[in-house]
Amino acid sequence: MTLMSPISKLTTSVDQLADEANVTKSQLDAKVALAEAEVISSQGEQAATEVAQDEAATHAVDAAIYLATVKADVTYQGISAVLAEKAVTAVDVFVYDTSLDSDGGAWRKRCQHTSWYNEPLNTATRGARREFPAVTIIVVELPNKVTIFDADDPDLPMWMIADTRGEQNTAPFAITALGGQANYLGKVVAHNGQICICGTGGYSSQALLRWDFPADRFGNQAPNSSYSGWTAGSLSERNNLKEFDEALPLILAPQVNDVAMTVLPDAPVDPATGLPLPTIAVATLSGISVIQNDGTVVNKAGGAYFAVEAHGEYYIAQAVGDAMSIFAWDHLGTQIDYTRGDRRYNGNQLTGLWPFLGGNGGNVTSLNRKNFAYGPRAPSNSGFSLYSEDLSNPRKSLQARIFSSFSSGWLPGDIKGAWLASASSDPLSDATLITGDNSSFSTGIGNWQPRTTAVISHDSDRLKIELNAQLDGATLYLNSLKVGETYTLSADAIAGTYTGNMRLQISGIGVPTDQLATATAIMSEGGAALFYQFVATGSTHIVEFMAYSAASEGQTVFLGSVRLSVGDPDRSIKRRGLIVNGTIARNPVAADAELMGYSGFSAANFLEQPYNSALDFGTGDFCVMGWVKPTATNVQNILSITDKAGTAFGSNGYITLRYSSGWGWACSGGSISSAFAASLDWQHLCLLRRNGVLSLYVDGVLAGNAANVGNLGATNGASVLIFGLGYYNSGPSGGFGGGLALWRISATAPTTHQIAKIYEDERKLFMPGAACTLFGTSDAVTALAHDPKTNLLHVGTSAGRSTFDGLVRVANTETPVGTAISAVNGLIAEQ
Repeated sequence: MTLMSPISKLTTSVDQLADEANVTKSQLDAKVALAEAEVISSQGEQAATEVAQDEAATHAVDAAIYLATVKADVTYQGISAVLAEKAVTAVDVFVYDTSLDSDGGAWRKRCQHTSWYNEPLNTATRGARREFPAVTIIVVELPNKVTIFDADDPDLPMWMIADTRGEQNTAPFAITALGGQANYLGKVVAHNGQICICGTGGYSSQALLRWDFPADRFGNQAPNSSYSGWTAGSLSERNNLKEFDEALPLILAPQVNDVAMTVLPDAPVDPATGLPLPTIAVATLSGISVIQNDGTVVNKAGGAYFAVEAHGEYYIAQAVGDAMSIFAWDHLGTQIDYTRGDRRYNGNQLTGLWPFLGGNGGNVTSLNRKNFAYGPRAPSNSGFSLYSEDLSNPRKSLQARIFSSFSSGWLPGDIKGAWLASASSDPLSDATLITGDNSSFSTGIGNWQPRTTAVISHDSDRLKIELNAQLDGATLYLNSLKVGETYTLSADAIAGTYTGNMRLQISGIGVPTDQLATATAIMSEGGAALFYQFVATGSTHIVEFMAYSAASEGQTVFLGSVRLSVGDPDRSIKRRGLIVNGTIARNPVAADAELMGYSGFSAANFLEQPYNSALDFGTGDFCVMGWVKPTATNVQNILSITDKAGTAFGSNGYITLRYSSGWGWACSGGSISSAFAASLDWQHLCLLRRNGVLSLYVDGVLAGNAANVGNLGATNGASVLIFGLGYYNSGPSGGFGGGLALWRISATAPTTHQIAKIYEDERKLFMPGAACTLFGTSDAVTALAHDPKTNLLHVGTSAGRSTFDGLVRVANTETPVGTAISAVNGLIAEQ
């Protein structure tokens, strides 16, 4: 073998490798070039996206500038004056701020091709400006008129009017942009260039009227296929009859009471407009219809619904005359998801956890994903409520009730009572309004009368009642009552030969079922302390004490004593107020604050609630919370739930709170002593038991805990709730020398986050000048509106508009609000 042969082979191999390398490099070069092209393309797309984002931001800024100009030049009163000058009597108003649209209102700059942009200006139905304003006020009037005012201009000139209604009710079917009926237009909303208007009359030709400005079209969505679709008309032809040419899926009913719009995450983009498609919910006479962003409709049948509101990814719907339900649908829009409970916040029936105290429609508005407000329209003394949801366990959510005369503070979950929440500085006195034999039967039966077939007589300082049938009993007329005042009525029922169910009530005023003395065991034990709170609706009422179950002829029952006095009301659904013993003072918690602190407690002056089985918590969860302003000079007892007779704690379940160099709670099965010193300022205290652990929080901060599985209420049938006084083995002890306010008891243990929220929100009520009630004397809420930019809630009544920041009223007007409020970034329109 010669040397050239290996060299030749090596040279060949090297050449081959070089060729392969060159091929590989060429391939790599091609791939790099392709990648660079893709980078350039991506950079171009990114640049375009950034331009679009900048454009959207610019339009949002423009809208904000317009709003700032309006706010600077036009006050709320000015807006109302302009609308009044234009002789506008609205059924609804809506402030449409396009900066809240998905593209910040940029769509307004892409409409030069539309018919409405190019229609003649300065006519009876069109103003002087072509471009859709950054901010508009949409006003719906009867019998048939919708006006869009240009709110970019402080003078609010008319920008567009639709004022012609009409229909063609034979094929081919046709309508105008206002549908086919007069006097039945209702609520209006707008988002992403689309306006939806409710038709409330129950006519298919005017159900959910839809205007789409970017797509330049109008239509109607109804339960009748003949009238459900987009028409062939453009928005410049809004006052002309136009035939339907593109079907829309059917909704449940033609009577649309309310409508709400929102854009869900990942909503598809309309290729014609470049905007994400909204999801629309309508409250109808037959249920809720959800128009998904893919155009399909999901219907929730089941009765009439009055109100619906977008609530983050969900909707809130309020059923007429019944309750409130919260329901949701997933982001795919395939079905309504009821796993969050479809929970019914019952009103008229006084059951469940949420005391709406009245149905028949109302006003509901979302504050953010976890909070909303509700103001029922009936009864007239209904006030409004704030809700802070616990999304993981809705039954542990918080509620706050606000009226013209009180603010309850936050009520946690399964609330059992809420007291000491008044805005009245009048002292409370135990003066009874029933005296002499009407009360004590010392020598006779006074003015008591037999009810139905009963026979009544005097029997040893008691009223003897001989029964013959169910509903037999005795009655007493009460005169000179103050309308709107809260009274507490109590009586001692003593069993004779009758061991059935006895009921104490005020004629014509409903009684919650848990306030009935219906337990046979109570009567058979020899007596029962019946207790009832009511608000006088007239100067005269009738006390009724009657057999509420079957009674045989001749069976007897006795009435030992009866007491009626002004009490401290329970602001929760339970309506079990406190009886006043002696005199309790009420003074502002801070200079010029509306909330009152209760003081002047002693062994003779305290607040009391007779035995209440709702406070028998067994070994379960509970919480007791409220505000206290102590004097730090001696042992001071705040409250107790224990045996008033003074028997040993060990034989009865009990709870007691006192201060002695630090806050301390005693509770069956364990206690907590905290080093937290009492402040001479107001402090928030919360004792709770959760899963066998007792915890004490002071000003929202955990102060101590201890294991506790004590049984509260197993043998506690004689216990009473006392505020301002403690009961120990020897009886009453240590009247509280300071002030108390906003005390609540619940069978729910709030979370640490909720306790911190309660403290932070409520502490503002204890600041000088803090207002916390509806302005004026009216509790009938006529309208609600949340401003998404200022986060303020506006509540309308016949006394004016009250503006709330959380629990605090920060402003008010004195102009009555009739039907509607809409607000964005401080620009407020109302009617």
